Amino acid sequence: MNTKTGQQPDTLEKIRLDIASSEERRRTLRFEHNLSALALGSIHVLGNDEFVSGLVAYLPENFSNKKDLNRKILIALGDAVVCEETRIRERTLAVLSLVAVQYLQHNDKGSILLLVRSFSRWLEYETEVLPGLTIIVKCIEDLSIWLLEMSFWKDAEKIITLLATIRSGELEKCAAIRSLAAKTLSRLATESLIERLTDSYLLKENDQELQGKILLCFGKQSAVYLTGRAGRSSDHTERLALMELLPTFREHLFPVLEEYLKEDHQWAALRNIIFIVSELGEESLYPLLRQFFSHEDRRVQHEMIRCVIKLGGANMNARLIAGLGAVNDSLKIYIIRMLAEHEKRDESAVSAFGELLDKRRDFPSNSTHEIQNAIITALRAFPCRQSIALLNRLQTEYRKIPESEHVLLQIDHSLKILTPQVRHNRQRPEDLNETVSFDSDPLQKQLAFNKIAKTEEEVRKLIAQGDSKKAGILIYEHALVAGKERDFATAEMLRDRMLEVNPMALGEVIELGEWIEEQKTTAIGSHRIEIWSNLYEEMSTEEFDALYRAMRQEDYRKGDPIVQAGESDESLYFLNSGYISLNCISGGRENFLKRMGPSDVLGSEQFFSASVWTVSLRALSDVQVHVLDHDAFKAIACNFPEFEGKLIRYCDKIAKIPELLKMSGDDRREYPRYPVTFLTRNHLRDPYGAKGSRDFNGELVDISRNGLAFEIKISSRKNARLLLGRQIVSEIQVEGKPPVQCSGIIVGVRFQDRNDQNFTVHVKLFKKIDDTAFKNILSLGQQG
Repeated sequence: MNTKTGQQPDTLEKIRLDIASSEERRRTLRFEHNLSALALGSIHVLGNDEFVSGLVAYLPENFSNKKDLNRKILIALGDAVVCEETRIRERTLAVLSLVAVQYLQHNDKGSILLLVRSFSRWLEYETEVLPGLTIIVKCIEDLSIWLLEMSFWKDAEKIITLLATIRSGELEKCAAIRSLAAKTLSRLATESLIERLTDSYLLKENDQELQGKILLCFGKQSAVYLTGRAGRSSDHTERLALMELLPTFREHLFPVLEEYLKEDHQWAALRNIIFIVSELGEESLYPLLRQFFSHEDRRVQHEMIRCVIKLGGANMNARLIAGLGAVNDSLKIYIIRMLAEHEKRDESAVSAFGELLDKRRDFPSNSTHEIQNAIITALRAFPCRQSIALLNRLQTEYRKIPESEHVLLQIDHSLKILTPQVRHNRQRPEDLNETVSFDSDPLQKQLAFNKIAKTEEEVRKLIAQGDSKKAGILIYEHALVAGKERDFATAEMLRDRMLEVNPMALGEVIELGEWIEEQKTTAIGSHRIEIWSNLYEEMSTEEFDALYRAMRQEDYRKGDPIVQAGESDESLYFLNSGYISLNCISGGRENFLKRMGPSDVLGSEQFFSASVWTVSLRALSDVQVHVLDHDAFKAIACNFPEFEGKLIRYCDKIAKIPELLKMSGDDRREYPRYPVTFLTRNHLRDPYGAKGSRDFNGELVDISRNGLAFEIKISSRKNARLLLGRQIVSEIQVEGKPPVQCSGIIVGVRFQDRNDQNFTVHVKLFKKIDDTAFKNILSLGQQG
């Protein structure tokens, strides 16, 4: 009995152990069953507490020996994080957060990347504040740090961009999630990480775009670092790359730049920041920049000019004018050029030029001449009385100063460019195209009645058939034909008849009336056709109409100057009515050459070549001319390829000015010209008189004490025209003698033959050639 009693506890223990063992086997079977179900995508098993507890222990322990199954489990958990059932999401996130620690410790790349994708899906999906949210987001932060440290830029960019879209509100979330996303990004954006990202970005390898996006997600922290680095960088390539990257931080960059510009920095840093502002195109930051026009370093000033031009807008000219008085002397010339060449010129620049000229005696001697030259040239872009007054004042001053021929010739040339432009501008821009009115002309009315008689017969037949609509259409079509033929009396009569026939067609009648009026405004008066009948015959109707519409009308009173000899006026004058005297200057007097009348065209030599006027035009009576400028001419020639040749042929039929001058027998020149043959070496200065980089050879064809002409080849007449008014230095090499250097202004570029590229360049010299040197040139040149 006692033996049995002693054995009972052992039996009970064995039974208990067997039960426990059986239960463990059943638990294992249940777990394996649920695990298999989860691997197949049955996420409902995550509602089982026992299974979830076992899963947390199972995954890290088996990450190396059951990788395929683990991968399937993690994929299923990735689906579970976006389950509609909140309880499933909570449990899944708890599992993932716990196992993430183990995977990170073992650097299990495959599992970590699956975890990252699962958390990314949850971030996109979640809208509720779940228990343990802070722990979950901390896990996301740890995973992101691992990705960044391992340089897995693609996966890092995806989750960091997701956090950034939550922070910005672009992806709508509750305040708690947005706050945690913002804090996570802030903790991730350490200076060491931003520095490493920037270093990698600057290498310009395959992942550069991803690195740039990550930096952008870090927002202000990246902007602060990049601004500082761009400012202090001494590497040109790096600096340019950073300055291209920084504008993408637009939203975060403005306050950073604002703070940066309030601090003291070296010139290079300031220049770089000014560049960034200009690339951003942000007007609101300009008030912080304008002080740097006065910066001691020329490179900062230059960047300021570039910034103003880049920003552009309505304030550009005013900003350049404000900088004109502050910048280095060499940059003053740059601003002067910008003001002159800008599409929307502001005449307030002329006042600024005047103020600068008044201070020219304060400039260093080597700068005074260059600034003055630039202003004299730039004023040509401002055709107004103020420009002429400024040049006249300057001319008066220099006439009192010895050895001022150079400046005086420049001033004179600018005046001769501006004066005709101002003269043209004074003409009132009225639409003076004449039309023929038939309202009170009985004869024209009778002719119109006769023309529409046949049409009226057809109209009555249609009305009799009850088809008034078709009758109206017939009238409309005939009215269009009459209008196109400029028979406005017939067109208007048909318009009125249309309303009588079909009162319901009021809209069409109004439309037809407007069209007729439009045709009238572009029609050429009948007496104009008569005056220009020879030109009309030379051209097609479309070409002649285009020419007539492109011209502007100008009126002159008896005695008015129309063009003065020596002026640079590239207009072609078509004389409609009145008479003009064509005069030349000889012996200091104006001598009459010929009287020009209606149908004459004047100025073809200057229009088709490039030269100053060698004669003057003055109104002998009240005169009306139509004027064609070069821009309008080019537009017509573009649409009608044969137009230019036809216009040239017509102009060639009119007496040419050079022939008239020869016939007059007068010597108009102060000094006679002599034919010579020499090679010249020519240096063309830039349009503002500064030294250029263009040297070319030419063949001298004639020379006088104050001028010369040489022959060169030029690729096009357009390029030839660009030479007019440019300063040039020509060096004549005389055998056995020192070279003779001549400086002057190009006053003519004439083609030898319209079909080749040979042009003769005519130069008026600043200073007469020394008598001895001139004799040497003649003696050797004429022998050759």
